[in-house]
Amino acid sequence: MSLLVFGERGQVGIDMQRQMGPDAPFLLLGRDRADLANPDACADLIAKARPAVVINVAAVRDETLAAKDEDYAMLVNGTAPGRSARNFAHVLGGFRPWRQLFDVATETGSAGNPD
Repeated sequence: MSLLVFGERGQVGIDMQRQMGPDAPFLLLGRDRADLANPDACADLIAKARPAVVINVAAVRDETLAAKDEDYAMLVNGTAPGRSARNFAHVLGGFRPWRQLFDVATETGSAGNPD
């Protein structure tokens, strides 16, 4: 199964890398290669990778940043996951039961800190 994961350097992305190991069959992308503030570019990445599953674990979690730039936080945390789901379905030719998109949200904790 091929996986495409948005959110390489976040808490869940780091934990996925740790749990699955370096040889896991997934493409893990950080903001430098897949910025959710640009959903069309993310759709292009999905089209090129043609994964069986897309997992979004990327988010703006810094409350100070979110308060300072509410539009950006809403785009990344709210608008982009919805667009990604529509783009995933469109790019891959519509809904197929064997193709899925998951959007994972976490609450508190710092990236990479297991405590």
